Amino acid sequence: MTSWIWSHFKTIMEDSRKAECQICHNIISRGKDASRLTLSSLRRHSNNVHSIKNPKEAEEGSSSKCASDSRQPTIVETLAKKQKLDLASPRAIKITRCISEMIAADFMPYSTVENRGFRRILDLLEPRYNIPSRAYISQVGIPKLYEDTKAYIYKLSSNAIGGICSTTDIWSSRECDSFMSVTANFFAYNKHGEIKRYTPVLSCKEMTRSHNSENILLQMTQLEKDWAVKFDAVLSDNGANVVKALADGQYLNIRCMAHTINLCVTHSLACQDTVKDVITATRSIVGHYHRSYRDARLLSECQRRMEFPEHKLIQDVCTRWNSTYYMLERFLEQREVINDMSYRGISNTLTSSQWRLAACVVKVLKIFVTATNELSCDSATASLILPTIMNLINRVDEFTVDPEITHLEELLEDLKSQLQRRFVRPVKGVRQNRDAYFKNRKTWEYCAVSSALDPRIKHYWCSKSESSEVEELCLSYVTSNINVSGAESSESNGESSSTSKTEDSVAFPRDHGRQREDRRQKDRLSVVVSTLRQYLAEKPISKKRCPAKFWEDRCSKDCPHLVKLALKFLSCPATSVESERLFSSAGNIVSPLRNRLTPKNVEVLTFLHVNLHKLDFLN
Repeated sequence: MTSWIWSHFKTIMEDSRKAECQICHNIISRGKDASRLTLSSLRRHSNNVHSIKNPKEAEEGSSSKCASDSRQPTIVETLAKKQKLDLASPRAIKITRCISEMIAADFMPYSTVENRGFRRILDLLEPRYNIPSRAYISQVGIPKLYEDTKAYIYKLSSNAIGGICSTTDIWSSRECDSFMSVTANFFAYNKHGEIKRYTPVLSCKEMTRSHNSENILLQMTQLEKDWAVKFDAVLSDNGANVVKALADGQYLNIRCMAHTINLCVTHSLACQDTVKDVITATRSIVGHYHRSYRDARLLSECQRRMEFPEHKLIQDVCTRWNSTYYMLERFLEQREVINDMSYRGISNTLTSSQWRLAACVVKVLKIFVTATNELSCDSATASLILPTIMNLINRVDEFTVDPEITHLEELLEDLKSQLQRRFVRPVKGVRQNRDAYFKNRKTWEYCAVSSALDPRIKHYWCSKSESSEVEELCLSYVTSNINVSGAESSESNGESSSTSKTEDSVAFPRDHGRQREDRRQKDRLSVVVSTLRQYLAEKPISKKRCPAKFWEDRCSKDCPHLVKLALKFLSCPATSVESERLFSSAGNIVSPLRNRLTPKNVEVLTFLHVNLHKLDFLN
């Protein structure tokens, strides 16, 4: 192989023992014996005179230099890399916290830390970490995470904008332990300085006493003291004990809108015999396929053969909202398959008139399912209650003249009657029905003002007379809110007229400061009122836009009092779904693998599971 040196030298033809440098043209001897010539002198000349080295040797030299420059670790440092982490070290604390979060957020039992597969993964990722026992996780890790989460929510709620509303419900676990849940709903600034709606769980405490109104009220008042909050409104179902407790405590109680709609639909479905017969026959056929494995398998084969969606039939549950609608809808989807199975003698089917009636029932019930879904979403507020009532009544009226909806006169008549009776507007001096949604005028006014302050709705849902009344209601709420705020600010500034007993002055009267504050308050009130009137005169914004973002962009600088008032009414939800979902999570926590959890542990794990997901693991 030709040496790299010959790229810088060439042999002299007259004397092969010598070579000429192509850079400086010097003649370098390669030795005296022509049979034993070397390249040492040529390399020496290139290195010493021109600083040119063999490229391979240069690379090896640099790598060896780096290796020689790197300091050899000491024995103490070498042993430290193999030494187990102390549980109090920052890295160990972070890993332990992540394990606690995983157990709480993913419905995992405490014994997860003792599972062989879990320990193998941690040994691979961090061999120095000393995996704690299940006792340490349950007695130290989870309680520490609970206290940190509670402190975070306490700080959020103390900085709430406008006010705080809540939802509450009572639930019993499979171990027959009763729990009462309370969730909060409010707006606050997030870490990016933006207004965001928060719905954390405040409590899921065990109820060891009787579920009477006195004990429920005692638990609500104690919770307000523990969290240093005062609820502007409380959402609940129609349970008599909860309703009485909130009435005795003088809480503004708003019923769960979705629950009331479901009561209307359930009552109306039972008032027409032909509809009852269709539902009973459908329920019987669906139940047959749920009980018979052989026929269910034949149904799946028939679906594949006829190229129908391979969907299972849905059985309705009396306690589950809209389950009758979903049962009939799926049954109509599989109509040809059901008829084919009946033709083969496997099961029964409906008559042609019953099929037509089922299709009409599904079309009517669909608007109630849509309303329930809209009211139950995370962004739904009490501002949707009154517009939903009006739209449902109007849609039922449209169905009565719809030529495609036939033989449902009794059902439609009862639906309209139920909606009008349950959601009747309170009249002063007239006692409301026992099952009325609005128990007093204050509840109706709260929902009306909430709708007016929602820029997606305003007062376009009501008549002209009601529109002017709602506008006056908004102005009265604004006026009272500004007056209260002005009084609080003057007291905080030490300008109360009753606290000063100094002598009168000609240049500076005794009530000079009070007069100045009154003028400022009047100016502030006039600005807010004019802004509110201008807002109500404008058209509603798109339903896809965020109401809180609208108020933040429009009035956060000019009319902060109006923003607080709007967010106070927009923080109230339309349903108690938050508490219902909470108990769904609690049902998953009390599983066969965790059937020995104490009620206190159920409370802590439910609190953490819901709040960690809602608060993005506390950011």
